[in-house]
Amino acid sequence: MKFAWTRESEELLLEQVRDHRIVWDPKHVDYHRFKLRQEIFSQIADTIREQFPELKQLNGGKLHCKITCNIQRMPVHVRGINSG
Repeated sequence: MKFAWTRESEELLLEQVRDHRIVWDPKHVDYHRFKLRQEIFSQIADTIREQFPELKQLNGGKLHCKITCNIQRMPVHVRGINSG
């Protein structure tokens, strides 16, 4: 199912992810604690659903997919991955 993301809901998502380094920074001490990261993604999804009821089907797993799928689509130079 596709979600009805708006500019405002995506801004909230970006703010929430930025505020939770554990979900995106492999240098974070708890980054490799998968279950903890799942819990954080679920908390972020809860926050977004509270403000945007049209995203009521959103959960932590779908949120994780949205973020990682978008990162994988970015050009290598934008992601900061060394190419060689």
